[in-house]
Amino acid sequence: MSATHISVKDLAARWGCTKVAIYRQVESGRIKALRIGQVIRIPLSAVEEYEHANTTGPVTRSARRRA
Repeated sequence: MSATHISVKDLAARWGCTKVAIYRQVESGRIKALRIGQVIRIPLSAVEEYEHANTTGPVTRSARRRA
């Protein structure tokens, strides 16, 4: 893996989810990816953009009760 891209497996480990969840994000176009044959690599810049856009503030006690 290069310093500018991350594998689906490594991103799934970083986010604590399955590889299938990452593939779905890529297939839906929610996260940009580079496909070389059957290999998918995700630019770290795209990962950071996605994390920034989808990070919420801390969950407060009252917010947890409403959910």
